[in-house]
Amino acid sequence: GEGGIGNALNSPTFLAIASDRFLAETIIQGRPGTAMAGWKYLSAQSVSDIVAYMRTWQPVSSSYQSVQRKLQNPRGLARVGRSLYEGKCTVCHGAEGGGGIGLQLNTPDLLRVVDDRYLYRAITEGRPNTAMPAWRHLSSDEVAALIAYMRSFEKRAQVKLATAPPRGDFTVGEVHYKTSCQSCHGEKGIGGVGPRLANSVLLSSASDDVLYHWISQGRSGTAMKGFLKAYQGPTGLAREQIGDVIAYLRHLGTRESLPLLRLGMGDVAVGEDVFRGSCSSCHGVDGEGASGPQLNNATFLLSASNGFLAATMALGRTGTPMQSMVHGQEGLGQIAPDRVADVIAFMRTWELRDAPRKQRAVVELTASAS
Repeated sequence: GEGGIGNALNSPTFLAIASDRFLAETIIQGRPGTAMAGWKYLSAQSVSDIVAYMRTWQPVSSSYQSVQRKLQNPRGLARVGRSLYEGKCTVCHGAEGGGGIGLQLNTPDLLRVVDDRYLYRAITEGRPNTAMPAWRHLSSDEVAALIAYMRSFEKRAQVKLATAPPRGDFTVGEVHYKTSCQSCHGEKGIGGVGPRLANSVLLSSASDDVLYHWISQGRSGTAMKGFLKAYQGPTGLAREQIGDVIAYLRHLGTRESLPLLRLGMGDVAVGEDVFRGSCSSCHGVDGEGASGPQLNNATFLLSASNGFLAATMALGRTGTPMQSMVHGQEGLGQIAPDRVADVIAFMRTWELRDAPRKQRAVVELTASAS
């Protein structure tokens, strides 16, 4: 998977953000207009086997049990974690967890609410189909150091969580979700201005008590307000109604075929200017491809979530010419974090155009035909 005629596939930063769904769809559909064929004749089992083989290029290098043991004697860990955080996390989560492309981490309604296992899984499994990578290749020492550093953002003790109400009726919860949550978190929890909730890793990591705390009281320092009537959020929900919403979220967590977030959330005109200035030298003026791969490709854009595109700009592709393009790293174009959404909004306009897309010449075929 080190690359040849095709792109390198064993890049840690690619495997960290490419979900199994993205890999499977790419194998099946290919990339029309490029050298990447679609392997539609393969059985579902064969595609699954290929994806499983690709995952062996980035094996899990840590265990929660080992991380937990190291956190019992955390002296010096936070200092090491800070260095790791600045190299891997600042580009999305901001200095000292202040947020940016990714969520704010230094809020007490995260750090005082979740346990270390939640943080471990967030780091090593990521959030599939979002910008949060799965850092499977980090060692137990590295993961423990990151958790210790994140814990240094908040010195106060963990809060005692209220017991969540019994899970209610998910069909009723869907109604409450649509009226109270959908405007930020998107239809069926696929994400929007708020994060994607229809995510199996998130939902299997967060207990009902944690979900109840966030829904009822919100997350301080963020746009997430509390919906329990006493917290005067955008709408008021009774305790039992929040139980219905939790039931609906649990229902969404069982549905892996939900659509990806592919709506442009930024300013298209600004994004076009940034793309032309920072991306076109490699990817072409209209994304048709040059020294870098073609981006203006219907099957690629259909498979790639906004999170995948954002993470690619933020992290680059280790082992390839694609560097991080976001401020705070060492890329070429140095895109401001708050302009990443604008670039994505511009790229999404390629899906709306009726005119045929430009296709780059397939060099190896052109050369052999001449």
